[in-house]
Amino acid sequence: MRSLIVSLLFVATVSLLAGCGGKNGEGPLLPLPGFGGDDVAYDFSIEGEIEPDLRDKLEVASQLMALSKQAPASRAALRRRVAGDVESLGSVLRAEGYYGGRIVPETDTESDPIRIVLKIAPGARYGITKYDIVIVGDHAGVDPQLPEGRGLGYVEAMPARGEDIVAIEQALLGHFRRNGRPKAVVADRKAVVNHDAAAMTVTVQIDPGPQAVFGPLALDGLKKVEEEYVRYVLQWPEGKQWDERELDRVRRRLANTNLFRTIYVKPADAVDGQGRLPVTAAVEESKHRTLAAGINYSTDEQFGGELSWEHRNLFGRQERLRLSIEGSGIRQQATADFRKPHFLSRDLTFLANVTARAQETDAYDERTAAGFTGLEKRLAEVWTLGAGVSGEYSLIDDDGVESTYAIVGIPIHGGRDGTDDLLDPTEGTRVKLSATPYFATIERDINFTVFEAEASAYLGLGKERRVVPAFRVRTGSIVGADTLDIPITKRFFAGGGGSVRGYEYQKAGPLDAEGDPVGGRSLLETGFELRWRVTDKIGIVPFAEGGNVYDELTPDFGEDLFWAAGLGFRYFTVAGPIRFDVAFPLNRREGIDDEFQIYVSLGQAF
Repeated sequence: MRSLIVSLLFVATVSLLAGCGGKNGEGPLLPLPGFGGDDVAYDFSIEGEIEPDLRDKLEVASQLMALSKQAPASRAALRRRVAGDVESLGSVLRAEGYYGGRIVPETDTESDPIRIVLKIAPGARYGITKYDIVIVGDHAGVDPQLPEGRGLGYVEAMPARGEDIVAIEQALLGHFRRNGRPKAVVADRKAVVNHDAAAMTVTVQIDPGPQAVFGPLALDGLKKVEEEYVRYVLQWPEGKQWDERELDRVRRRLANTNLFRTIYVKPADAVDGQGRLPVTAAVEESKHRTLAAGINYSTDEQFGGELSWEHRNLFGRQERLRLSIEGSGIRQQATADFRKPHFLSRDLTFLANVTARAQETDAYDERTAAGFTGLEKRLAEVWTLGAGVSGEYSLIDDDGVESTYAIVGIPIHGGRDGTDDLLDPTEGTRVKLSATPYFATIERDINFTVFEAEASAYLGLGKERRVVPAFRVRTGSIVGADTLDIPITKRFFAGGGGSVRGYEYQKAGPLDAEGDPVGGRSLLETGFELRWRVTDKIGIVPFAEGGNVYDELTPDFGEDLFWAAGLGFRYFTVAGPIRFDVAFPLNRREGIDDEFQIYVSLGQAF
């Protein structure tokens, strides 16, 4: 008897549900599923006169669209999916300022698969006609000296988008927190919609909280980095009026040291009795030593590799020492490089390095010992200026003629790096300028000056910047001596990786009777890449490059460049992209230039 009653109740409930909903009240919204439990396939679309940006947002929010390949288990589940879309897409319309929008679902249950259409009429977009700011709390009545509406992001009759309303509130809080009120909060917000006028008025209540100055800064987590040095780097403005932007500056300066794995800067919960707000900077030190190895390959230089060891906190004050050895089919080199930041004054870096190099190219053979010491000043976040003194002692074999040179140089350089990444930039520009007077002694008394300029630009397209057009140009000139009087190691050459891919190392330029490069007093190089990141790991890069060197003081723009074109592949890793390029010379000289060149290394070409 009990089983019979349960069965009758179930049938009655199902019959009741089947009679509900439906188009024009005729029949159910969706016919009831069979008892077989088969998945219910459907086609879905959104119809209506909808702006493209709004349509994109609606489609992103739609579960019917996102799960279209995952058919629901029953028609009841499909009804729930439709109802969920009506609710969520309605929220999207209101968030975008369409408070009078209508969404009407239509279904064709006779079709196979079931046809579902959401007909959307957004209606007029409401505007904010009034935005009132009321100061409340213990400090009600204080003159906030707020910026004009545009300074907060408000313009009369602007669209009543929820995102913009929140942005104005954040701008308000930011204003207070930059001007001595670190605990400012939004106490309340009231938005009133007038459907007849398609308008909204907003009233926001701000509690600015107490006036405060910077309290003491506590440093937590330091182990091998000296606290005194960190405080010197940060220059904490204790006692000055509170400005929230100072916390970002602290994070940035700590991050720029490359000494910490994590950085957490947090103000205290409350202003103390003296009107101070203490702050704690908690850090976790990263490993300060690195042992690295890398390999590369190019057709002209054959296989090469590098082994390096680096210590980034040698004496506890961010001193960096890097020792490296590298070699390829034409070059072997050992280098020791030392940097001490904040030397004598803030943002001034002491530099020193020594190098031993052996190189055998078609242009010359050399054995060189060199050293440099100097200073580098950071003028702003992206600008640097440096100068120093260098010395070189070289044994050079130039086409069977052996020479010994002792050269003293005074290198001066300036640069700007506004890119977003060192090895794989997707936006920004780089500029490098240098001038180095040289004074050669021993066998020849020669004075000359080398000028160089290089610039590159990266124009990431789209929000994710998966396509990046990249451009590069480099030029140079040597003043004070004729080409043959300048040590061949100081002349300009073009060709090879990092110069003009597709031509052998140093061979994109004039050659002597034996086909060996002679170099020149001036240089011009240019290059273009279209970097397309196809997936998170794989990229394709078509490129073109051109260059030449000249005997004249300045590049001869009437003389053709040596052009090359090619295709590259990138595999993206945490350490940077692994690069594989194949380049073809377009001005190939019979018996001199190969049909193609191959390059494999880490990092983008420029």
